[in-house]
Parts: sequence; C-alpha cells; structure tokens
Amino acid sequence: MGNFKVGQQVGTWNSNGGQASITVKRELGSGYANRHEAAKAITKSGEQGIIAQGSNGQVRAYAVDDGSYLDDLDLGEKVSNKAPGVLEFIGDDATELSTGKKFYPPTGPDNGKVFHIFASYNTLTDKAVFGTADQFFLSDDISRLQKLGYTVVADFRPTKQEFQEAMYDPRTAGFLWGGHGGSGYVIDINDQYIGPQDLDANKVSPNLKLAVFQACQVGQERDTWTQNLNQPKVVAWDENVSNGAIQIFNSRSVRSSAHALDNLVDKYLGGDFAKAKFSP
Repeated sequence: MGNFKVGQQVGTWNSNGGQASITVKRELGSGYANRHEAAKAITKSGEQGIIAQGSNGQVRAYAVDDGSYLDDLDLGEKVSNKAPGVLEFIGDDATELSTGKKFYPPTGPDNGKVFHIFASYNTLTDKAVFGTADQFFLSDDISRLQKLGYTVVADFRPTKQEFQEAMYDPRTAGFLWGGHGGSGYVIDINDQYIGPQDLDANKVSPNLKLAVFQACQVGQERDTWTQNLNQPKVVAWDENVSNGAIQIFNSRSVRSSAHALDNLVDKYLGGDFAKAKFSP
C-alpha cells in the first residue's frame, strides 16, 4: 500500500542536474475515493505530487520534492525505482507523466463534473501547427469552465479506450475532440478510428450535455453520434474544416455567434446544471 511518510523516497529521475531522488513532502488531504479526486487535490496545491493506492480502497495524494534545483519534474520525464503503491506522478505542469493528461481544477464552487479535451495530434508538425495554437484559443473557454465549477481534463495522448472510459464516467458533462477525422469518425493518437458504433448509449454518462468534434467530416454521422452519446448537443463539421476556422470558433471575439464555443458552454453547461453538484 502507498501510505508514505515525509521524507520517504518514492522514485528517481534524470534531471538536468543529474539523477535526483523524489521524496514525500506532505500528504494532501486524508484520502480520496478515486484517482481523479486525488489528481485534483495535487493540481490545486500547485505542487508536484504522486497518487498512491491507500488502504480500504482509498487513493491518497502527496506533494513531493523532485530533488533538483535546476529542473522540474514534468511531462516527458521518465521516473525509475517507483515505490510500491505509487500509481502516478504529476509534474509541476499539472500533467500526469504516464498518460499526458493535464488537470485544470475548478476556480468556482466545485460541482464534481468534468469537461474533457482530447487533443489527438500525433506528429510534431500537427502539434506545432494545430495543437499549440488550438490550446491558446481554448484558454478562455477552459477558464470559463473552471469558474462554472468544472474540472477540465486535457488529454494530449488520447486513445480509443481512454475516450470510451471518459464517456462512461458519470461525471463527464462535456468534451471537445481536436484532431483528424473523416466520414463520421475521429482518429486517436495510435491512428485507431473511433466512430459512434464504438459506444454503448446505455453506458454513456447521463450528465453528458455537450459534444464538440473539431475534426473533418465527423458531422456526416451527427445523428448516430447524438444517439450513441445519449442525446447531448453534438457540434461537428460535415466537410473538411480548416484550423483557422476552428480557432475563430474557439475565439472570444466571436461571442456574438450562437455557435461560438463560449456560448455553447454557457447554454448547455451553465445555469442550474453547473450549480447542481454531481451525485454518484
């Protein structure tokens, strides 16, 4: 079990200053029901941390010292000698080292619900031309969701399985998929196709209200996506779409449009729905 003491070593990594030991600084809280809540506690603290398996099925969160004054533990770093019970390392950039997921905790009253951003850009060109720019234009939307009480989880290496797991999580209230698509499907980080037929509507989150696909031609299967996602508002393009058009769609400068992302968030994820706390 991962019940660690202050100063205990939980792993090592190769920093710019050489090999460094990762040690426990303090526990954050007193145990959580799942990894999601533990990750949220770490990102709220603003520190690097670990998620560990506790006793009685609980998950624990700890702030850690990465042991280096010249570098910071963050996405892309490799950790070795992981202590038994450690489930995940979270860097100072609030990103899980093994999954690439970045957590944005709520800044308003926490409603317990989640908005997912799936950024499926698997080449350096895609990441530079599309991913980085898209993240910039989404920054105000992320802030808006945080103020409404949502935790935003950005997945920079989304797989088909991770997408399905997110759709079947009852905390999921909305999502945005950015990447490549065609003829009604999207493509994950492993070049696997994902279509509406890959989802069971009976398992999809009853709280899912908004689904935005920012990929080419996904709208060709809009009705089937709507049915298999359990009837949320589905926004998708029927034809090819330029990245410039997507950035305009995400920009705060087009709030006058009923279809701008800001207004879709307010319409489908704001108001009483945002105020209502998630109850398992």
